[in-house]
Amino acid sequence: MVRALRVSNECRFATGFSFTIMIDTASWTLVLQIRKGPEDGVYVYGPYLEGACYDRKRKVLGESKPKLLYDALPCVHLKPVEKSKKEQKPIYVSPLYKTTERRGLLSTTGHSTNYVMAVELPSELPQSHWINRGCALVCSLDD
Repeated sequence: MVRALRVSNECRFATGFSFTIMIDTASWTLVLQIRKGPEDGVYVYGPYLEGACYDRKRKVLGESKPKLLYDALPCVHLKPVEKSKKEQKPIYVSPLYKTTERRGLLSTTGHSTNYVMAVELPSELPQSHWINRGCALVCSLDD
């Protein structure tokens, strides 16, 4: 849960980066190759995909495996970029939640207290496909 809060705070205040992007014009690029510590952005590890799995060979979302409810997302590098300069690729904008409940109290921002941020995941299928499957990212699984 601490990792989720750190990403949320970095997104909200855009701190710790070598350049400044206004939050209204900021977006995140998902980079799957991990090298040394990032100059910009943050490494995130530990989120789980619910309603889909991550195809590590093709590096896109794929259908869930039979009898597998959650699939661990590989360690990713969330790198800040300006929306206007972002490369256009087919994606699914997945909500990231702190827990599997996917609900919480409504905060002053208009989002649930359980909601962390939207994560753009590479996909070969349209958004509606993943929405119908209830695909989302969660930071922690139920015990």
